[in-house]
Amino acid sequence: MDRWKFNNIGNGSIIGAGSVVTKDVEAYSIVVGNPAKKISVINNQFFDKNKISLTL
Repeated sequence: MDRWKFNNIGNGSIIGAGSVVTKDVEAYSIVVGNPAKKISVINNQFFDKNKISLTL
């Protein structure tokens, strides 16, 4: 029996400090809280407005 269940966190997601992730997080989502809840989805308008680059 596997005692540990791991959650998948999608590429480009932002997890708020102190958040407790209890479910999988979709790619390019912003989640915060305990338990973590999705508050927004990151799209190109977000990056253009805030002049953020997602290159790694």
